[in-house]
Amino acid sequence: MGTGNFTDEFKRDAVAQITEQGYAAREVSQRLGSARTRSMNGSASSRRQRR
Repeated sequence: MGTGNFTDEFKRDAVAQITEQGYAAREVSQRLGSARTRSMNGSASSRRQRR
């Protein structure tokens, strides 16, 4: 499993989803992982389009 450079805000949001909103840690991890992947792919796509 790789480690990422997550902002403090990202970490707080993830913890809040588990502790305050009652989501399962696995569900939050999967959703945020998917969102992060989409975000990174979108950034790469944007860079390719600017060339």
